[in-house]
Amino acid sequence: MNAFWYVISGIGILAAIINFSLAFARRNQPMVALARTIAGVVALALPVVILIGKLLLHAHPPFPLDWPTVFIATGAFVFAVLLLPSYVDKSEKKETLQERAAHVVRPTNATIRLEKRGVGDEWVN
Repeated sequence: MNAFWYVISGIGILAAIINFSLAFARRNQPMVALARTIAGVVALALPVVILIGKLLLHAHPPFPLDWPTVFIATGAFVFAVLLLPSYVDKSEKKETLQERAAHVVRPTNATIRLEKRGVGDEWVN
């Protein structure tokens, strides 16, 4: 096995750990947790397939692995397992500041004291 297979296997295991931990952290948001779990399974499947194919079956890809191919394959893999699931997280509607402020209970009438110099104090409802 050359260095590419070690690197892509390591990235796959690391991406699976990241995706599974984010799925666990976001388990109260079902779509985000599902997308992260699927991405984690895909990321973990690649190192398993590489391990089985290279070590046990002695299978090799039918195309040459020159550096541009390796670079594009690594970028596509990282995009698929790390960046695509983050779009699901961003697509969920987040509550705006005004919507959060509407939930806060505030007193509707309060008495305030206005101080005017030389005139005295004035109380306003």
